[in-house]
Amino acid sequence: MGRAYIDYAQFQRLTEEGVCYVTKMKKNLKCRVLSSIAYVSADGLVTHKDERILFSKYCCPVKLLQCKNNG
Repeated sequence: MGRAYIDYAQFQRLTEEGVCYVTKMKKNLKCRVLSSIAYVSADGLVTHKDERILFSKYCCPVKLLQCKNNG
């Protein structure tokens, strides 16, 4: 699945089947953050975030992992 098109129905089917999947999000993706945890290194830099989000066109919450390359 390319970044130009998001098939929310396919995500729904995968979720209902218990499948874990990875996709690259579009920059203009609309979602609502339900919860967020930021992990901070000893020197105070955010290394990554673990969020539960809800896509605007999707009924099930999903996990969003964001990693930052500070190097």
